[in-house]
Amino acid sequence: MIYLRSILFYIVIIDFSLFPMFHAFGLPYKPGLLIVGIAALFKWYRKPCRLLFFYFFGLILACWIGATYQQFFFPTQSINFTIYCTSSYLLGFIGFCFGYYYAPKNIDKVLSIALVLILMNLVIGAFWDKLPFLVEFYSLQFRLEDDYLSRRNTGIFTNPNISALITNLFLLFILLANNFNMFTKNRIIYIFVLWVMALVALLTLFSKNQLVFFTILSFFHLRQIMSFSLKKQIIGFLVLIVVSLGVYSLSFKHFSDFQPFRNGLHVFAHLPSEIHNNYFKPELDISKMGDRRVKYILAAKAFYYSPIWGSGFDRAETGIFSKETKISYHSDWSFIFVAGGIIAGLFLFLIIYEAWKIHPLLVLPFFLPGLTNSFMLTAQLFCLYGIFWGVLKRGRVTGEICEKSGYKAGIVSGGRQ
Repeated sequence: MIYLRSILFYIVIIDFSLFPMFHAFGLPYKPGLLIVGIAALFKWYRKPCRLLFFYFFGLILACWIGATYQQFFFPTQSINFTIYCTSSYLLGFIGFCFGYYYAPKNIDKVLSIALVLILMNLVIGAFWDKLPFLVEFYSLQFRLEDDYLSRRNTGIFTNPNISALITNLFLLFILLANNFNMFTKNRIIYIFVLWVMALVALLTLFSKNQLVFFTILSFFHLRQIMSFSLKKQIIGFLVLIVVSLGVYSLSFKHFSDFQPFRNGLHVFAHLPSEIHNNYFKPELDISKMGDRRVKYILAAKAFYYSPIWGSGFDRAETGIFSKETKISYHSDWSFIFVAGGIIAGLFLFLIIYEAWKIHPLLVLPFFLPGLTNSFMLTAQLFCLYGIFWGVLKRGRVTGEICEKSGYKAGIVSGGRQ
């Protein structure tokens, strides 16, 4: 039974991280989602899932109350987006249950999966024109139309922001799992190499919020492998950047112009000014829907019209909840406060607090990209995050039990001693 549980766990992780969405009879499906859903059916009512179920159920219910209110007074043609969004939230909870109860004792293979993911993102960026079968397998054909891949690496998820996010989710999990001594051996060197390769991949993807995410993770990673001297931490971080650039140039020097990498270097070197230009420049044109600040303003207007219970996710044909206020906000916070009002916002805070109790770093995805892009509405990634969250929760709980029992190190069973 334990062996089967381990197989299912790794099938799910590999499916979520390395395979595209499959289609049958014109409908999309992921085998991993089916496995996670069936497995969670038998565990959702147990501790510690019960409390988290209450928070997620409250969030989903609040959003549906908002959608019902809108349907009565400002009818929409469909409620498809509300169904999708609330289903995505549910998958986060289901993933948590699966990770907590079905993860194997030995999670070392996650390191290898992360390595393959990073390599695949690099391969797509460097060799997309020489490997057409990969372009077709990952449905990247539409990125060829405007020569997008020659300017920016999309990774294997068609969207560079998503490819960068899943890379950082793996790094976040590995960082915290190592912090909780959940690997069976000391993997510091392996993790450091992984970090170097991840930086190279993230530079070709150049998602600004994920570069900030990676920088924060790197600071804490360096604290694990160095003394707590601030000087050594700064030196180590500089070495990490230099080695990364060297690895990239040596690995791909025989190939043509690597515009994605150069563009990524430019974005990384000018990251503060890029952030300032996107969010803090004084000029504001309310007609530019691509401006994140305009999206926040429209979300605030929609929230103002129904602040307590919200107005759902779908857009009304006419009235105050039409396209004048309801757009694609590119922010989980905006979506939730508009859809479910203050009530949904309260449950969101409770969910984030539960993650904070495991480790403060675990809440990062709710802000980067949660504030500037959608994280919780990327169903596959939010479910994967839930799985990682559940595994870390189990590792933390088991570690505390070990400490109370007199062990020197709080480790999950099977971890290094």
